[in-house]
Amino acid sequence: MICFLLAGYWLWAGVDGFVLLTQDANGPSNPLLKGVAILPGAWMNHFIRSPLLLIIPLLGMILPILAFYTCLRGQTIRGFLFASLTQACVIFTAGITLFPFVMPSSVSPLSSLTVWDSTSSQMTLEIMLVIVLIFLPIVLLYTLWSYYKMLGRINLETLRRNDHELY
Repeated sequence: MICFLLAGYWLWAGVDGFVLLTQDANGPSNPLLKGVAILPGAWMNHFIRSPLLLIIPLLGMILPILAFYTCLRGQTIRGFLFASLTQACVIFTAGITLFPFVMPSSVSPLSSLTVWDSTSSQMTLEIMLVIVLIFLPIVLLYTLWSYYKMLGRINLETLRRNDHELY
């Protein structure tokens, strides 16, 4: 949590951010057809323009504390949920900070990839959508089944009862 706070301060105070000046979202997918400026503190522009977005990094700092205290109180499922939500908030904070950049280039800012010029063709995206619609439910069901099977605490009595099954 402290590192998360320090990273936010560092981005605000010490790192020059990228700002997209021109980009045709409906134009051809070409990373060189845009204008990019490098400005101090620009990575925080989305949070300044939309202060409501600050809820996400704030949750990224509050949820680990809740996870810690709920686990101390023996509420491990709630602690796991809070820890998972912490991960999501940290990742969403990075996504909001970088948007629309996917991969900024410090060597050649014009060569930075954005969400618009780093996509595939429509046919490729449609094929990927069909594959995701088929396999994502399978993966989610398998993951839920795994969590269900692993649910519960392992103590010394459990190890004695299942001495040939757990390893």
